Amino acid sequence: NSDITELLGNISPRANTTAENNLSSSIPQPDKTAARVPLPRIGTGKVDRYPEIRTGELLSEYENTINVAAREFDVDASLIKAVIRHESGGDPNAVSHKGAKGLMQLIDSTAAMMGVEDPFNPVQNIMGGVKYLSLLIRRFGGDLKKALASYNAGPAAVERYNGIPPFSETIKYVEKVMSSMSSE
Repeated sequence: NSDITELLGNISPRANTTAENNLSSSIPQPDKTAARVPLPRIGTGKVDRYPEIRTGELLSEYENTINVAAREFDVDASLIKAVIRHESGGDPNAVSHKGAKGLMQLIDSTAAMMGVEDPFNPVQNIMGGVKYLSLLIRRFGGDLKKALASYNAGPAAVERYNGIPPFSETIKYVEKVMSSMSSE
């Protein structure tokens, strides 16, 4: 939580744009009266547990939201897709062992800071996750590897090690996301 507060304190917020103000009207919202039908659970929600074809099918369902988020927060759509692929495997109902939720695996404090009320709502999750990723990219001067390491291990860890922390999980995460991004 202090990482997020520190992150937001170091970055001046963008002025609200018409797109931000009208975001809810530009993206179809799910019917809140309809019952949530969970996707079948496969493994732990990480992409390595999903067949590639399934992940691709799931991501295409969120193409419009990904493109709107990419434009709104100036983040490459292929990076967003790669992060989603490696965070949740495209499962909007994924929950990690650490409690991260949804497509972009937002922890509750990050979701709250990014204005996400329902982390299992794909539109809110993607918009909040991309907003956070955008802040990290700006914080680390456009260095995608540092931003991705920060998304995985936290900004304080990246700053403490002045780069990608020597955590096996984080090193593999950065490599996999960067590789997936280049193959989009």
